[in-house]
Amino acid sequence: MNILCKGLSKLATFNSLCNDISAGRIPVTVTGLAHIHKTHFISAICKTLNRRAVMLVADESEAARICEDAAAFGLHPLLLPARDLSLRSMESASREYEQQRLGVLAKMAAGDYDIVVSVIDAAVQFTLPPNTLTERTLKLKSGLPLEVSDLAAALIKAGYERCEQVEGAGQFAKRGGIYDVFPADCPAPVRLELWGDIVDTLNYYDILSQRRTTPLEEVYISPAAEVMPDDAYALALRIEELASNLKGKNAAAAREHLLADAARLKGGGRPAFFDKYIPLIYDRPATLFDYAQQSGALIFVSEMSGVRERLRTALWQHNEDVKLLLSEGELCRGLTEFMLDPVGVQAKLEKHGCVIFDTFAHTSQEIKVYSLYNVNAVQLPVWSGSLDLIVEDLNFLLERGIACIVLAGEESKNAEALASDLVKRNIPGLYAPSPESPVKNHVLII
Repeated sequence: MNILCKGLSKLATFNSLCNDISAGRIPVTVTGLAHIHKTHFISAICKTLNRRAVMLVADESEAARICEDAAAFGLHPLLLPARDLSLRSMESASREYEQQRLGVLAKMAAGDYDIVVSVIDAAVQFTLPPNTLTERTLKLKSGLPLEVSDLAAALIKAGYERCEQVEGAGQFAKRGGIYDVFPADCPAPVRLELWGDIVDTLNYYDILSQRRTTPLEEVYISPAAEVMPDDAYALALRIEELASNLKGKNAAAAREHLLADAARLKGGGRPAFFDKYIPLIYDRPATLFDYAQQSGALIFVSEMSGVRERLRTALWQHNEDVKLLLSEGELCRGLTEFMLDPVGVQAKLEKHGCVIFDTFAHTSQEIKVYSLYNVNAVQLPVWSGSLDLIVEDLNFLLERGIACIVLAGEESKNAEALASDLVKRNIPGLYAPSPESPVKNHVLII
């Protein structure tokens, strides 16, 4: 797909946009792009400016399509899901989405990605700051001693659950000097064998067969929980202080919940979930915007009006849930903020800068933009296979002096046959397996 990105470099609008981004003259708005064109522009901008990207969208189906298209353009996409916060007292809950989020955030902190795609309500959820994630990541290297004196204790502190046998991400098991760990950002669990405090061997292994698969020189064990305190006893004291200052009709119920958690922490135990204590654990909780800033990513927004409406709906639902939990004493004053509001999102986008993709220009923009670009782009329907139809479309484009590229699939024979058929119909078609750039008034079949 490199030729498609090179093709955009011939457009004055695209070059002006890249110049504005390089000079920091953003936010900007680009109108006229259909779905596939947005991914095309992002891919070309990332490759031209050597930047990573974060794409904010309004719904999950668009996020999935962008990830699929980005992979077709040769990018390495990651999808950041939203998760349900565990704010009510319960014994257990699924942590699948939390593990997926941690896998994405760990790769962002390490710079191991091209583009992260996120629905806006996932992007605004509070999480652990990037520096905290980095500090709590353990590095294991074959032949070197462990960085910690007690690996099991370090894994538990990082949010891992100890079990008899690892079955999913966020778990670890220990048998003598053998540890099985499943980090959130690894494709498979890791087995390490110790010789004293020296890492003797490191391997991925298969959960079902329990056999080692791929040997490793080193591996990074990222945290398995988004919300974990550095000092459980200090957190217990802050909870007790919060409980002592509660007033109002629901204060007694809230105080009972808080003091029970504080006592559990002081006794060496832990609440089932720390999500409700995000405001106490992190002085400045992070969001996806902080990870984007740390890794130097460029933020793109697809259809700002839709993103804004999705955020308002998510915030309304969040506030309704908080009101209910306040009435039940599960939450209290000081434990009610768990996501960025629209004002905070606008401030982040204006400070960090972004590229807004809107289908149509809007008369009123809540976010102040430096420039407004309009691109004349048309998304053609999927070719049905009719030669007459593609000849008609190509003639229409060639008459206007447009360079054309036809993607003929993975089989080279299909591309060669199509090029031959087009030539027979007086279309200047060329079979080009690896073209450098589009050719004006010609059709390249690749």
